[in-house]
Amino acid sequence: MADYFYKDGKKYYKNQSHSDRQKNNCFVETHTIGGSGENLNGNIPTSIDLLNTTPQTVFEDFTNNHNKTLIQLFVVGMSAPV
Repeated sequence: MADYFYKDGKKYYKNQSHSDRQKNNCFVETHTIGGSGENLNGNIPTSIDLLNTTPQTVFEDFTNNHNKTLIQLFVVGMSAPV
């Protein structure tokens, strides 16, 4: 018998020894933010114009877990990522 089950599309593990079972259930989700463009497909970047005179937040995560996020920034006129 499997030690996990699926509920609402999420994978839950049955045999947990912790007292707070609901808190210890885990799942994985992938969120992709992509830009748009005419006659483009695949990995389309999102353009964000930043001013060089003011600090600006490009991405902020408000969750209480250890998320892993990959953000690749380019400066116009440069060929390599920043």
